[in-house]
Amino acid sequence: GSFDSFVACSKFLRRRFRLLHPAIERVYSIHNPVAPVNRVPIQDEGQILYAGRISVEKGILVLLSAFSALLENQPGSHLTIVGAGPLNVNIRRRVSADLRLKKSVTITGYVPPPEVATFFDQSAVVVIPSIWPEPFGRTPAEAMAASRPVVASSSGGIPEVVEHGKTGLLVSPCKARALTEAMDKLLSDRGKMIKMGRRGLDRTAQYFSRRVIASKFASLYDNLT
Repeated sequence: GSFDSFVACSKFLRRRFRLLHPAIERVYSIHNPVAPVNRVPIQDEGQILYAGRISVEKGILVLLSAFSALLENQPGSHLTIVGAGPLNVNIRRRVSADLRLKKSVTITGYVPPPEVATFFDQSAVVVIPSIWPEPFGRTPAEAMAASRPVVASSSGGIPEVVEHGKTGLLVSPCKARALTEAMDKLLSDRGKMIKMGRRGLDRTAQYFSRRVIASKFASLYDNLT
């Protein structure tokens, strides 16, 4: 009773909230904003980026298996893992123990958030393989703002961000083979990567820019009684 309204960062999270608190009527969904970035053309079609926490729920183990299989068809591809977390040592050991992965995977460790944008610029495809339902999906939104196509899990709030077949490809969580096929499909078609990247940039400007999100919050405040 202390609040006039509740705001969730996605329709998915709003539904979850309503299930837990069915008596509360004024529950809204307003997405998180993403900051505009300078658009840098794709330089190397084989560069794949994972940026996030190195943990089980983020799907990093699934990604590593999927990327290992991808090297069969895309031997020139390269995976950069940006972030830190409880599986950091485990992932480094697995990469070091496999000669192909050792040559094709770079693990940066923790990178300050303002510097992560540089890695988006260097990538061709950004992968978000989460096996838990992400509340929103900030990383795919940031990737789209950088004109990069996305391969992501079709769970939680991510499908509200990524349009399957238009700004990226969505796959079922925990499905390494599907993740491999999606990455392979994009890496094999530079034209598709560029088109999806442009659509992603347009989509973030239309739905996730700071101006758009601020306007939605302003409207909400105006309607409070």
